[in-house]
Amino acid sequence: MTSPALPRLATGVGALDWADVKPLIEQHLGGLGIPVLIYETYRKGEKADEQLV
Repeated sequence: MTSPALPRLATGVGALDWADVKPLIEQHLGGLGIPVLIYETYRKGEKADEQLV
């Protein structure tokens, strides 16, 4: 399975609110027909659980 994965874009240096950015990502990438993974929280040393089947 192929899927893009990305962090919370534009919320660091870009200083945008994640509540405004996330819906835009979902709107523009949601129709790809493949999982789009967004890593909302980084935990050092902890493997992410993508919950892909």
